[in-house]
Amino acid sequence: MGKTKHKNSKKDDLGKFQNFLRAFGATRLLLQRAHERGSLIEGLVLYAALADGFCRICLVLKEQLEKKNGDVNQKYIYQHEDESNFNERKIYGLALDKKIIDKNFIAMNQVKLLI
Repeated sequence: MGKTKHKNSKKDDLGKFQNFLRAFGATRLLLQRAHERGSLIEGLVLYAALADGFCRICLVLKEQLEKKNGDVNQKYIYQHEDESNFNERKIYGLALDKKIIDKNFIAMNQVKLLI
């Protein structure tokens, strides 16, 4: 099956980006609950998800600055059913290539990357 071009309006793109950003607030609440319950593994997973999310936001912002526009590249924040996704390794690789993170960040997250 071929890839379909998605003709979403800028309003739809913005809505998806807003939903993506809201996930950070939800993650904060989940982190608080994990801390209260002493769930260290849950906390580790949530912190890794936050790092991934922040890299994705930085990739969007970097692209906006380079192109001098306010477009939100959906490939970083939303996965259509018929498209391949950007997993953590791909996101970290892109962020490293664009000098958003450095090799020290990768080294600190090495355990998570191996999972």
